[in-house]
Amino acid sequence: MWSQQILKASKNDLHKRKYTIMHISKASNSDEDQKDAMMKWKDDHIFGLEGEIEYMEYHHEIALEELKCDAENERRSRNLEKAAHSQQKAEWDAEKEGYGQMAENFWMI
Repeated sequence: MWSQQILKASKNDLHKRKYTIMHISKASNSDEDQKDAMMKWKDDHIFGLEGEIEYMEYHHEIALEELKCDAENERRSRNLEKAAHSQQKAEWDAEKEGYGQMAENFWMI
């Protein structure tokens, strides 16, 4: 439950809460009210940081998957380039051999 609330809360919301809590605590003369306000702010701040950490971990996992996909695509691309080069070389070799046979056949006539 907290994790869902954390992910929904933005930094802006946390700053608004901090301002409101600090404003209320300044208006209150009670030490207990000020302590409660500070504890509330600390809890909001901690939960906000936990949410940011969860987001960063999630983003890191996505980035890692993207890197793996990029590496796989690069490998496939290189393999396709190698295959195309090998095919072109085979065609050139076949043409060269074909021209050589044509020249030999020409002189044999």
